[in-house]
Amino acid sequence: MSLALEGLALVGLGAVREGMRLLDEATAAAVSGDISELKAVAATCCFMVFACERVRDVDRASQWCDQLKAFCRRNDMRAYLAFCRAHQASVLIARGRWREADEQLASCLDALRARVAWSLTIFERLGELRRRQGRLPEAREQFARAVPHPGGVLGAARVAVDEGEFDVALDLVEGLLRGISARDRIERVAALEVLVRARCAAGGPPDAVAAAVSELAAVAKIVGTDCLLATASHSSGMMALAARDAVVANELLRDARDRYERAGLPYEASVVALDRVAALRALDRPHAALTEARRARDSLHSIGAVGQADRAETIVRELTGADDDESGPGTLSPRETEVLVLLARGLSNQQIADELTVSRHTVRRHVSNLLTKLGVESRTAAAAHAFEHKLV
Repeated sequence: MSLALEGLALVGLGAVREGMRLLDEATAAAVSGDISELKAVAATCCFMVFACERVRDVDRASQWCDQLKAFCRRNDMRAYLAFCRAHQASVLIARGRWREADEQLASCLDALRARVAWSLTIFERLGELRRRQGRLPEAREQFARAVPHPGGVLGAARVAVDEGEFDVALDLVEGLLRGISARDRIERVAALEVLVRARCAAGGPPDAVAAAVSELAAVAKIVGTDCLLATASHSSGMMALAARDAVVANELLRDARDRYERAGLPYEASVVALDRVAALRALDRPHAALTEARRARDSLHSIGAVGQADRAETIVRELTGADDDESGPGTLSPRETEVLVLLARGLSNQQIADELTVSRHTVRRHVSNLLTKLGVESRTAAAAHAFEHKLV
């Protein structure tokens, strides 16, 4: 266990090769029968899973989760089995297998009802699943339950970015980074990633963005996994995009998308693809931009990422000048029709957001789009259209 803990600490400090070597030695001893204390075996294997998650080695994390689950089942270690399932749910979320992840997390919460501290990471994972699904109010609620766990704070910052509340996101993530030592290089990665996205979107100081991007690139180079290298390329691409260097942004974002695809992470690959569309449009490559947007939209729909799929659909419409089914101007998408019906019933943007489990920012975008497509200037006129066409 000391070897495993030392290995985990070294991984967190960025000494990944040395740390994983110690973890390999410790877990080999644990699973080969050299350790008689069952909880020590389970804990040692857990440290390996933690390390894999920290360096975003999804394949290796998945393999060790399977080993640990089998061990816990054989030895009737129900609490450890539930905790292991929570980590496996992270793998399922990353792979886009969200229904299975939902079932795993529900099972974990039920099994760990009496272990509040162990449940915090489950709330964090459930919050991230809801965020990716576009169910932002529910995501916010789950992340709040995970506080004071750092993952709960980071999750709240991600929700704020999705809602366009960049100042809120920056306050949260900067506070989180102040509490993480610069030596804990791996621990800082996720927070730096959110920081870059929020600062680029908000038009933050270039020097602050560059420092965060540089730190991410340095960690990715040390770790070397496709996932972390993709994260670094994505952040560098967003910085180049904010600086209006479309050529560099396009190359970096394409590299990030390709690496995420190789790692088998469909959500991340699609989000990067949508960011790349902006670079392609700036390079006056509308056909390539449309192909990228459609591809991302279809992938996001297939895994149930409603919020980002709506974003992709909006981009496709902007590029084609109409709905992608070529039904012509004035035809609302299914989501816009839903928004129109709720609007006509007198619901506010916040109430519509709660009803559809999306953000206010997304609702505002849909309302703006449907007003433009219907050729009307007010919500009242749009509601009149809904009644005239018997939508309500």
